[in-house]
Amino acid sequence: HVLDYKTNRVSADQVAAAAAEYEMQMFVYALAAERVLGRAPEELTLVFLRPGVAHRFVWDEAARERVGQQVNRAMASLVEENAGGTELAETSTS
Repeated sequence: HVLDYKTNRVSADQVAAAAAEYEMQMFVYALAAERVLGRAPEELTLVFLRPGVAHRFVWDEAARERVGQQVNRAMASLVEENAGGTELAETSTS
């Protein structure tokens, strides 16, 4: 189970919209958990402390594919932004 507690001040009817802003974050957590644990998390849940409402995300093959595409687009965007500038992460081994 992946739980993330949020202190956002939202009303109960705003929880779904607020949770949507954290979808990619939760899915990246799920990918990380899968890598470390060797299996998918059973549940991904955001708990909004105010108003005390939980929002659950479905973690399945479609979600896994969607987050993979989102991460790839985000990385490609970063590479494009840095195309004429410095490298994202230069390391020296000398």
